[in-house]
Amino acid sequence: MNGLTNFTVLIERRALKQASVWLLMLTMIFSLLVGQHAFAAPHHQRAKKVALDLDDAVEAGVTPTNKRWTREVRGQRMVQVVFVSGDADQDMTGLRQEIKRAGGTIDATMPGLRMLTATLPAKRVKKVAERSDVNFVVPNRETKRSASTLEAITGATTAPVRTGSTKTTYSGLDGTGIGIAIVDSGVMKNHEAFNNAGGTTRVLKNVQFLTTSLADWTNGYDMNTSLQPGSAALAAYEAAIDNSANLVQDGYGHGTHVASVAAGRPVTYGTAPDLTGVAPNA
Repeated sequence: MNGLTNFTVLIERRALKQASVWLLMLTMIFSLLVGQHAFAAPHHQRAKKVALDLDDAVEAGVTPTNKRWTREVRGQRMVQVVFVSGDADQDMTGLRQEIKRAGGTIDATMPGLRMLTATLPAKRVKKVAERSDVNFVVPNRETKRSASTLEAITGATTAPVRTGSTKTTYSGLDGTGIGIAIVDSGVMKNHEAFNNAGGTTRVLKNVQFLTTSLADWTNGYDMNTSLQPGSAALAAYEAAIDNSANLVQDGYGHGTHVASVAAGRPVTYGTAPDLTGVAPNA
């Protein structure tokens, strides 16, 4: 489908100023129909794009030495920054080319988020930020973890569930006597988050279901072959899939994380309000 539309405009006995208004309107309509290229943003918008600490580092008389994302390289101040783009092109081709023209390099790209990390001369940052396809530019700052809000979000620390919770003690319902099956990548049973009050792990068993040939599914009605509770077939099958003796019970870590949300005890901080799992004694 052709994106262009023909317009017929009659300008009759109008002042030059009025004709100029029509011409400006036609120019705007034409640009909307055929698409827009990146252009310099107005100055008042440009100032909002660059993070304050990045702007300070760019304008500083000397290169800051207390920032991990800026340093002097062969007499030139370089900064490592994160560009947040609003480009419809997930590869951000135009922005990447502009950064390279500015003497920078692309360190990492996150196409799905329309973000990329780049290292470039500090004096070029604001010029690149002028592009209309750039929303924000921030330093590639060091991030720090914070405490959890697990119990507050799930309501575990509200009456009548638990009235108190710290690293060593808690009061209220804790899942005692309840078994939880985590269908995931496994659970590291020796992680102290899964110990009980006496220091013994609460993980009863790790199993793996990746080998489907371990069970005989051909005759579900024969007590000798079906996985009926209490049957020899079930006992043999459970022994075959038992993964508890494996030193690597969770090769990916995801199952351990999920299990800690369900039944973990807090072990990360010296004092740990709001770090206990939903059922810390299950």
